[in-house]
Amino acid sequence: MATITSNNVVLAGVLAGDVNNVKLSTNGYAANFVSPNVGTGIGVTVSGLTLTGSAAGNYTLSQPTGLSANIASKIVTVLTVPSPVITSVGLTNGIVTIAWNSVPGGMYRVQYNNNLNGTTWSNLSPDVVATGLTATQTNFVDSLPQQFYRILVLNPGLTANNKVYDGTTTATLNTSNVVLIGVLAADTNNVQLLTNGYVANFASADVGTGIAVTVSGLTLTGSAAGNYTLSQPVGLSASITPAVLTISAVNQNMTYGLSIPPLTASYNGFVNGEGTNVLSGAPSLSVSATTNSLPGTYTITIGPGTLFAVDYAFTFINGTLTVVAVPQLNGLALNGSQFVFSWPTVTGQSYQLQYRDNLAVGTWTSLGGLVPGTGNPVIVTNIPSASPQRFFRVVVSY
Repeated sequence: MATITSNNVVLAGVLAGDVNNVKLSTNGYAANFVSPNVGTGIGVTVSGLTLTGSAAGNYTLSQPTGLSANIASKIVTVLTVPSPVITSVGLTNGIVTIAWNSVPGGMYRVQYNNNLNGTTWSNLSPDVVATGLTATQTNFVDSLPQQFYRILVLNPGLTANNKVYDGTTTATLNTSNVVLIGVLAADTNNVQLLTNGYVANFASADVGTGIAVTVSGLTLTGSAAGNYTLSQPVGLSASITPAVLTISAVNQNMTYGLSIPPLTASYNGFVNGEGTNVLSGAPSLSVSATTNSLPGTYTITIGPGTLFAVDYAFTFINGTLTVVAVPQLNGLALNGSQFVFSWPTVTGQSYQLQYRDNLAVGTWTSLGGLVPGTGNPVIVTNIPSASPQRFFRVVVSY
């Protein structure tokens, strides 16, 4: 169907004496495009135009030809129904009226519960289809001392998905309930939303609730899609929840009689190349062992301390301090002209083999350099001297 503009009509063929007595009548005319699809310069046919006036009976109107016009694409929007917020609850003569912010076309279900400690919600009937920016529902409550309400969205349409913090603004969409507003009924099955290649982004990469999400690249598909232009959805929002960072107390070893080694933590779960630079403060680390604690295992307890991060939640795993006995030279052998010593070691500690020829006087002399502990026995050799006797010891340090 088409319409015509007749504001500047000129009738050709009317005699000069009849000009004021012959006019064009547009009542009841019919005009049609030769094609209903979007395009420019589309032919338009017209019928039903007539003449009016005192001299009209002396003339026959030839219907106009050669008309053309353009058909522009129809704007289509994607229905998005965010979670509603109850704006008022009023009581009059035992009837409660619940009002909430709504989206035209949104379908809502009001539910009530007489006890927030309960888990069962009852439905108010019927469901509400919003026609404006505010929707209401009523409920007869009689003499109930209290009643609680919530609103469910039955057709959320296009929504943005919540995600766990990943250090980026990338967002994803849920298109399982999409409703296209503006598609003609005859084209309903021939116009669908195409989500291939869309881009969605949070306004911020940080943890938060109700963060705005922008979308681009959504298109239409289907045999009638060319007759429509899609308006990219606006007003979307979603939440970013913290990523979980696991913080573990690093297991330690110490030899009986030494001071407690420095207690440290390791971190697992950073995203997007981040590291401890995004943390402030430090976890608390403690152990019940002391310098003179007997050999055995002791729990290294780790806690939040002053640790803080904007985008991470923390999980803590305790560690173990293993106290071992003072090492004994448990291996001594003569290999040719060399003494061969061995003793057990603890990872993270260093050992120095020393000797002197008289236990009563003199100082201890180191044999070679420090020997790092590996958790396995180590072997050190020494060439005997001309001294009739020689005493050896192992000194342990961090």
